Amino acid sequence: MGVKQIRRLLSTEDNPPVRQVLATGVLPTLVALLDSPEAKVVFESAWALTNIASTEFTKTVVESGALPKLVAGMMHADGSVREQCMWCVGNITGDSADFRDAVFGTPNSVNNLLLNIQHPDNIKLLRNATWTLSNFCRGKPAPALELVAPIIPALAYLTTMEDKDVLSDALWGLCYLTDSEERLIDAVLASGVLPRIVALLGHAELAVSMPSLRIVGNVVSSVDRHTQAAVDAGTMAALVPMLRSHRRNVRREACWAISNVAAGTHAQIGALLATPGLVAAVLDTMRSSEWHVRKEAAWIVCNTAAAGAPEHVCKIVSCGVIEPLVDILGNEDARMLVVVMDAMEAILAVEARFTREGNPAAAMCRFAEQFEEQGAVGRLEELQEHGSADVYNKAYALLSKYYYSREEEGSGAEGAVVEENAGAGGLGSKVFAFGAPAAAAAPVAAFGAAQAANVAAPLFAGVAKPAAAAAPAAPGAFNFSAIAFA
Repeated sequence: MGVKQIRRLLSTEDNPPVRQVLATGVLPTLVALLDSPEAKVVFESAWALTNIASTEFTKTVVESGALPKLVAGMMHADGSVREQCMWCVGNITGDSADFRDAVFGTPNSVNNLLLNIQHPDNIKLLRNATWTLSNFCRGKPAPALELVAPIIPALAYLTTMEDKDVLSDALWGLCYLTDSEERLIDAVLASGVLPRIVALLGHAELAVSMPSLRIVGNVVSSVDRHTQAAVDAGTMAALVPMLRSHRRNVRREACWAISNVAAGTHAQIGALLATPGLVAAVLDTMRSSEWHVRKEAAWIVCNTAAAGAPEHVCKIVSCGVIEPLVDILGNEDARMLVVVMDAMEAILAVEARFTREGNPAAAMCRFAEQFEEQGAVGRLEELQEHGSADVYNKAYALLSKYYYSREEEGSGAEGAVVEENAGAGGLGSKVFAFGAPAAAAAPVAAFGAAQAANVAAPLFAGVAKPAAAAAPAAPGAFNFSAIAFA
């Protein structure tokens, strides 16, 4: 069979001769063969097109008019044909936002894919369908909410599966959507999936726990109501073990997520500080991790100092934060030096406020003395030689206000001082680090039979984590051969 030979040529592992094959003018024939009554011919043709679409010639496949035929092929009576067609559609969708939108614009593309998820022939087909569905959520700008509205509940349902490949791809789909506008995050949270995602933070497979962590990070770095939804779902406690992971990227992203909670409301900061073992793990990370991880951990402390109430500042100081903060002053990272000095300013301001107001707590707040005991004054004096004007000005301001004036020694330095408490590029906001309550979750609705009109039933709505994960429908539960296409 000639089409099989073409497919074999295009399946060469190294440097497949795609350009040479296209130069023969065979592409229109491959597209036409998608209408063949022979399942094997359709399968081989779809496979050849899949391989072409996985290269720089994706546009050529789209312009050939293959998309409507591939979408129709996702409802073929033969399961292998359905799988191969959706694989090709997945390659096209994942190539660019423009091609993704072209697939969305192809009638029945989402519906036919969801039917395969509702009624998979086997786990291999379900994995492929899930991967393709995740690509529908990929790309910038993000897809419109009305386009992905039926997809979000399906992805939420797929997070209840046990198969790690299905879980991973479903989570990445949700990750793409939460790395976007508020409305899309609202829609994801409304599906009730967040508690399940938080639970998956503890999954043994990195392919599952990492996208879960990224989703949580996206949610808490959004607006306060999204952060609160994550806090309410138990995110803080679930992140503590990740701070002690042997994987650097896991520790780094866990710190990034927590740092955004630390820039939130006082209630959210209070929940963070009340989480058993969290502050201790953060301080250990500040002391002993690689520099890029230490920086993210330092953001947690600095944001807490800048955005927290006085009692929050006193709490972190009592946990031993001064020593690791002073240690970071010995680094050359100008931005981080300013951030740490802003945190010092916030901590010292609490002591000054208590003293000024005659607060009895002032006797217990020896913050300036504790910084001095850890060598902060010497470090700040050294930073007046730093090449960055921002670093110099901040160091000079701290010494003048909290140390030199107290000792009546004068500044000992010349130069303009920037306005006190001028932040380090957004400290206390949520737009800096690495990179209201959610609606009540409704019970998970089990997948049922498709509607008589061959339309995927809206059975994904209101998906949340079930008591026990639902199993895919048994092979053959849906009779694709009975479907007629116009």
